[in-house]
Amino acid sequence: MLIKHKKIFLIITILLIVALIATLSIVTVFIIANSPDNIPPLVQISTPNDGETLSGTVSISFTASDQQGFVQNPQILIDGIVVEDGSYSYNWDTTQAIDGTHSILCKAKDRTSWGSAEISVTTNNEEPDDIPPIVSIISPIEGAIVSDSIEINMAADDTNGISTYAIYIEDELRSSTNSYSWNTELESDGNYTILCEAIDPSN
Repeated sequence: MLIKHKKIFLIITILLIVALIATLSIVTVFIIANSPDNIPPLVQISTPNDGETLSGTVSISFTASDQQGFVQNPQILIDGIVVEDGSYSYNWDTTQAIDGTHSILCKAKDRTSWGSAEISVTTNNEEPDDIPPIVSIISPIEGAIVSDSIEINMAADDTNGISTYAIYIEDELRSSTNSYSWNTELESDGNYTILCEAIDPSN
């Protein structure tokens, strides 16, 4: 009879230990699951690049990740204004923005805090000026025979204005304005080529 009691005692003891271990395991998992999340999501802007010059319609996109795998509320802000709420991408028509520097802020939230990334870009949608100024020589006229001192006068017109004038005689710069008093007595007799040039601000 004593031997049987010993066996029963051993079995009960083992069961109690197993039950205790199982209880401790459940408590441990519960504590980890409810630990505070003090690290915000990691936000990275994919496009555009920081410092990039933009024109037309461009794509703004970003990614967000969190150590606990939970990210919500993605937002995109341009110059502090929310332009996209709920998506990780946005097509920005930069022609609707004033040319210059703009900030792009992308953000997302985990259960407790926001993570964000910000870049600065420049928009430039100014139409290129590919049309040169229209230049005409007012005096002297083509093929004229001149003597003494004469006035060389030019006119130039451009939609963006004129930034620089130049008058050349035989490829030698004589004036940086639109007129020049030429003393022909200082020159040898013969044929001379007069070139008048005007440059607009885009060049």
